Amino acid sequence: MLKPACAAAALMACLLTSTAVSAEQRYVVKRGDSLSSIAAQQLGAANRWREIWALNPSIRRPEQLAAGATLRLPSAGTSTTATQPSAQGGKQQDSIETDPAYQLALEQIKSSNIRRLRQNYRLLDNPRNAIHLHAVRHEQDGLYLYSPGYTQQTSQGVQYGIFEPSAEPVTSSTTELTRIGSAKLALQQGSLAGFHVTSSLKPPQENALLLPINTKTTVIEPHYPAQNTSVEVLKALYEQSGGYILLLDKGARQGLAPGALLKLHQRNPVESESGNAMEFPGHAAGWAMVFEAGRELSLALVLSAQRTPAVGDRLH
Repeated sequence: MLKPACAAAALMACLLTSTAVSAEQRYVVKRGDSLSSIAAQQLGAANRWREIWALNPSIRRPEQLAAGATLRLPSAGTSTTATQPSAQGGKQQDSIETDPAYQLALEQIKSSNIRRLRQNYRLLDNPRNAIHLHAVRHEQDGLYLYSPGYTQQTSQGVQYGIFEPSAEPVTSSTTELTRIGSAKLALQQGSLAGFHVTSSLKPPQENALLLPINTKTTVIEPHYPAQNTSVEVLKALYEQSGGYILLLDKGARQGLAPGALLKLHQRNPVESESGNAMEFPGHAAGWAMVFEAGRELSLALVLSAQRTPAVGDRLH
């Protein structure tokens, strides 16, 4: 029989043990939950959602947070929040490898998704670097693309990507290209070259361009821009097999390079009493990584987003 004091002490010990265990237990997602709402309810601050994100690598997109899913939560009194970029826009090297955005980017690189995106989406600053077509012909053994003025010394069988220019370009100085197929050099007579189409998602038109398929293994290292950069989304491509792709209004000339990690902010327009629309900084809503950088524009893959990114959203 325990004395009252001993019983109270034992009860307190049990309560403390239970509290410590519950702090480390899982959380079952309810309908309508978001990472920020879970962080507000369970951790006391909505901006601690990255800690939950870091502990649950299976949750990388909003639609993956389904009711009934089980999440790990940080232990009481601990924080897994990674160091944020400094005022100079840099990142402490000793913390970047544990950063959630870095890990997301690394997953995309290791899965070869970034390599495929770099093969399928291009920004062409100089049209002279591409092979222009003169005719598209159906021959007995398949579809052929013909180009005049072909002066390259290339052996037959070399693979080229067939790229379709955007029907709605945002600027005339950069051509936005999407790969729709592949072709190989089949014949060359003087300056006339014929390319045999080996695969295509749709019939190529005469405005299609040919570019060598990038087969080199380019090492892309996720990193934060060396200086603060404010970037605006000019175009959002939603229905792409590789994920959400954003066309950004900054490129290599402004310091962006493949691997650059940018924080996504949704637009936050507020109408004043006079009726004028004022733009306020929006809440951080996800991350994106640049995978193609032209001189003035760049393409980025959305790594995570609380809401669907849209034209006018900003990245920093």
